[in-house]
Amino acid sequence: MSELRFGVLGPVEVLLGDEPLRLPSGHQQAVLACLLVHPGQAVSGDLLIEAAWPGSLPADPRGALHTVISRLRSTLGEGAIDSAPGGYRLCVAPGMIDAQRFEQLRREAHQAGPARSLELYEQARALWRGPAYGEHAELGVIAAEAARLDRLGGDTLEEYAAALGECGRHREAATVLAPLLAEDPFREHAVELLMGALHEAGRPVEALDRFRRYRDQLAAELGLDPGPALLALQGRILGRDPPPQPERGSGLGWSRVPPVWVDTSGAFLGRAREREELVHLVGRNRLITVTGVGGVGKTRLVAETLPELMQDRAAVVVELSVAVPGQVTARVARALGLRRSRAEDIVELLSLSRLLLVLDNCEHVREEVATLAEEVARHCAGVRIVATSRHRLEVAAEQVLTVEPFAAPRTPEDEDPAAQLFAERLARVRPAADVGRAVPVQRLCRRLDGLPLAIELAASRAATIGVDAVAELLARQPGAALPELTTIVDWSVRLLTARQRDLLCRLTVFAGPFDQEAARAVAPRPAARSDPARTASDLAELVAAHLVVHRPGEEGDAEFGMLAMVRDRAIGLLEDSGEAERTRQAHARWVASVMRRGARDWNGGATAAAAGRLTARAPDVAAALRWALHAGHLDQAAEIVVPFKLHMHWLGDVGLGDLVVETARRCASGSPGGRASAVAAGALACAERGSTEAAQRLARQALAQDLPPQGQALAGIALAVATLYEGDLSGAAGWARTVVDQPRAAVGHRADAGGTLTLALIYAGEIDAARRAVRLALLGAQAAGAEAAHAFALYAAGELAVVEEPERAASLLRDAAARAEEIDARHISQVARLALLAVLGRTGGGDEALEIAGPLLRDIRLAGAWPQAWTTVRLVAELLLARHRFPEAALLHSAVDLATGAPPLIAADVERGVGEQLRDALGEDVLHGIIRVSAGLSRTQVLDRAAALVAEERRA
Repeated sequence: MSELRFGVLGPVEVLLGDEPLRLPSGHQQAVLACLLVHPGQAVSGDLLIEAAWPGSLPADPRGALHTVISRLRSTLGEGAIDSAPGGYRLCVAPGMIDAQRFEQLRREAHQAGPARSLELYEQARALWRGPAYGEHAELGVIAAEAARLDRLGGDTLEEYAAALGECGRHREAATVLAPLLAEDPFREHAVELLMGALHEAGRPVEALDRFRRYRDQLAAELGLDPGPALLALQGRILGRDPPPQPERGSGLGWSRVPPVWVDTSGAFLGRAREREELVHLVGRNRLITVTGVGGVGKTRLVAETLPELMQDRAAVVVELSVAVPGQVTARVARALGLRRSRAEDIVELLSLSRLLLVLDNCEHVREEVATLAEEVARHCAGVRIVATSRHRLEVAAEQVLTVEPFAAPRTPEDEDPAAQLFAERLARVRPAADVGRAVPVQRLCRRLDGLPLAIELAASRAATIGVDAVAELLARQPGAALPELTTIVDWSVRLLTARQRDLLCRLTVFAGPFDQEAARAVAPRPAARSDPARTASDLAELVAAHLVVHRPGEEGDAEFGMLAMVRDRAIGLLEDSGEAERTRQAHARWVASVMRRGARDWNGGATAAAAGRLTARAPDVAAALRWALHAGHLDQAAEIVVPFKLHMHWLGDVGLGDLVVETARRCASGSPGGRASAVAAGALACAERGSTEAAQRLARQALAQDLPPQGQALAGIALAVATLYEGDLSGAAGWARTVVDQPRAAVGHRADAGGTLTLALIYAGEIDAARRAVRLALLGAQAAGAEAAHAFALYAAGELAVVEEPERAASLLRDAAARAEEIDARHISQVARLALLAVLGRTGGGDEALEIAGPLLRDIRLAGAWPQAWTTVRLVAELLLARHRFPEAALLHSAVDLATGAPPLIAADVERGVGEQLRDALGEDVLHGIIRVSAGLSRTQVLDRAAALVAEERRA
């Protein structure tokens, strides 16, 4: 038997199979439309009555509704509509409403490649028969859903046009967009797509004419200017790319100085053609993969070419040599400064950015890199990706540059870069060394297949035993030529002493740069205990042999790393040695010791040093936790997460937080026992990310055990924060007091809880109690040297001053933000600056407010804190209103009103009446037009507009 199918993408219709069923009554159609807005859910009788009789009600509304439902059942079948408590429910199978199928096709298209996405978008377009819900779209109970579907319909046309452009069908894309803009001329993204399509189709004059017409209409009717992305596109069509800035390439703080992640101190030889080709490819393509065998110099080529590639954009480098499957997006997000690590968050961040993104050493995580790179290349027009990999990524947008080993010179007069490299590396190890005759060196380099890394390794050995001896050793290798670099790496490793070889293998457990102290922690214990200098000597030998790379540390201290190829071989040797488990345990113990030291410093007068150490060691914290959880060593995981979370207010990225929560969950699943403090640490991690229910569950479970003072502090603060987020002010104050009044708790932890207590009391209107609480928090934090707790208490004091002494509030909040910045307590900095922005904007400090707003928008965007972002945009709108920039203020204000997840207006917001002021200044028609523009902006575009307007006002 055929199932009923329903249509709402046009006039409401019902189909049995392919045959339409007639619904004669307007009341029946209206009630059915209302039920279709909530398929499978109970809809109250009052809503259905409002839909059926929006004007005057019948004498017996309930009886009339019952009649309509009975007639619908006779048409649709008795089982189509169920009675439910207080109303009725439409029983419909998933996918039987065209709107559901439409949204499913859109989701599938978002995940598909360009060609397949075209097919899916075409199927989605074919479902539309007119405006959603037809004549019933204006009904109050249906209007919001109808408007949402209509917006999605327009968005789908834009996405379809973008997919056409990706497939090179630019004329068709222009044909799709023209009628969409005829219906709604203020869809700015559609204008951008149309201009791009016309330009790519060889019609730049038409593209620029379209821009002029849009700009003039926007200014004449709404008083607005085009957004930054559209202005940038106009500049590119005119050939006027923006000139590079001296220090920063974007409002997101990415450096315009070429990053240094590989040693480039030696001569770079024989790659002029490849450099020129790479520059050419990056100028014309979004995704370039530099391929070649291991050790051929792919990374060095990119590093040397970066200054030329960064003429009009910043660059971010992501080293993936130590990434394991599942970590790619997290590492990219961390490099970008983004706390959230989903692929869609990365794409959203980059969607309006001009950036060179270098993904280095991708071969072992190639599938994940390919998926992410393809998404970024598709949706982020201003981003250029350069990946290095032994194999191409095999995605549609990819252009490949293959780097070959050095070729032998054709004539004696030709330069021989291989021999030159050998001589240069030999001289670096032993400046007085004599290379000897050229012919043996050339033969040796040919024996090494002209592979740069193999030549460097051989040169390092020749510095000790001579060129002829190296040639003799290589001659013992089977075969006439070296089949791959692993052979020369194995050969170099065999020339090490047993202790040096053991150390090399053990160093592979580090997920980031390491220093001599870290190397000693994983070295064979007897040797490290008896003579630590031996470890330093062995490390120096590994550097001399080019198996370990020396690099300057953040503060001038020596740090070390390992080439990807060497690391791959050494990992295998570590596994074969039977020492892998013990080495990883040693690494986890070292991480735990670093965290314990950091926790002491964080609350004991050296907070800035602890913050820098934690930032540098975060990859190793994640690696150690990941290993401990996988191996089932929960005690070791607990020893890491507890001191890690005692770095209160240092949030790190979401991926690291996930590991803390997973540790807590695993520890709580059995009898926590001595691991109860780890459960409390997980509770605080949940509270900080707003997962209040999980935070309270874990914290209560931890408190049911015999907790040490630090565990009690973690659990109490977690419960205070969670209940504060839920609006339970009495509960928040109560839980904060359990820590404040705990004499065994560290003074810094008590002061930190005092800050939360102060906020709860302020919001509850208990000002006298808040004043006492913040005074104690400030005194305690200062006495302990707990700089993060002190910054948090200053923020709480600033919030209190907003109520009591507004003239002091700005000074306190400035101090709180500055101190938080010094110790990388980003959350405190953000909330303090947000509160300061509000105070300044409302007390005549508009110029300083503008200075704060730009960096605050950047930092909140990177943190992914969208509720705070919307509050900031709302405050920027008020600044613009005060400067009589009414259209721009209306654009931002209405965008926040339309945004999902934006905090609701509080009483003070309503009292200021920003919306009413804008309506009075602009008039209803203009304001309605501006709302249409803001409805077409993505949330990234809204933040981009806000940042651009702030920058414009600062220049003015």
